[in-house]
Order: sequence, then structure tokens, then C-alpha cells
Amino acid sequence: MPLIGVWEKNPEQLSGALSQAFKKHQLAAQIFSLNHAIPCPKELDLFVWQSGAPENPPSLQVRARALIVEGMESAAALKHCMPDMVITAGLDSKDSMTLSSLLLHDGGIAALQRELVRLDGKVIQPQEVYLDGLSGPIVDKLVIRTALLLCSQEELET
Repeated sequence: MPLIGVWEKNPEQLSGALSQAFKKHQLAAQIFSLNHAIPCPKELDLFVWQSGAPENPPSLQVRARALIVEGMESAAALKHCMPDMVITAGLDSKDSMTLSSLLLHDGGIAALQRELVRLDGKVIQPQEVYLDGLSGPIVDKLVIRTALLLCSQEELET
């Protein structure tokens, strides 16, 4: 079961949305807000840095298999995390996971722009995935979809 730590702007907001999405997709994971984790785990499978979160978390230093962060905030996140891989999610065309199209009623479609290696070692090819059913602002939805892709053991519905 993956261990996912979230440094977030509003404690329990993104971590709660991640928990809901994992339950919906029947994926098991231990997800928690690092804003409240004392002591903080030193080893994580995923470290998620939410856009707009405080830049200087007190004594937060973790090692993670993957860091998911909005591209423009990666420098701040890397001060507190030593990841094996960094995955950017956001609205910039250079982000690993970015918005492909926004649909009024269905949430939109995201584009995975490069190969990713899932936590189980399987390679995920670039593809488009739906953001429907995910809660939060659009960048949070991109982060959540990326976490689902990394932790899935089966192909997610695209």
C-alpha cells in the first residue's frame, strides 16, 4: 500500500480529495496531510506539494520515490524532498501532466506528455485521461490524476 504525504495550502483539502479519488478507483493507499504529521515519516512513495502551500514547512525533510508538484513550485519542494523522480502537473506546456481541454460538465481532459514509471515498475505511455469525478481546482485534479496513474496496478479508464 503506497504511503502518500501531502504538503498542502489548506490542511486536509487536497489529501481529502486524493483519498476520495483512491476510494472511487478502489485503490488502497495511506494518504495524510504533512501539515499535521508529527513526527513526519522520512520515507514516502509519493510526496505531493500543493500549489500555494507555505514554502518553508518546519523541519520537513523526506525521501520519496516520486514528487508530484506544479512546475513553478518545484524548486521550493525540492528543498524538502529527495525524490527518485519529479513529475510536474500544471497548466504549462512543459509540465509532465497538463490540461489538454476543459469541458464544462465533465471536468476536462489531461495530457500525460511523457513516459512515467508507476510504483510497480510498469511504464505508462503518453496519453490523454479524463478528469471527471475529481474534486478541486484544475491543477489539483491534474495532481490527483497523476497520483492515480502512478499507484494503479491496472489500466485506468482514459
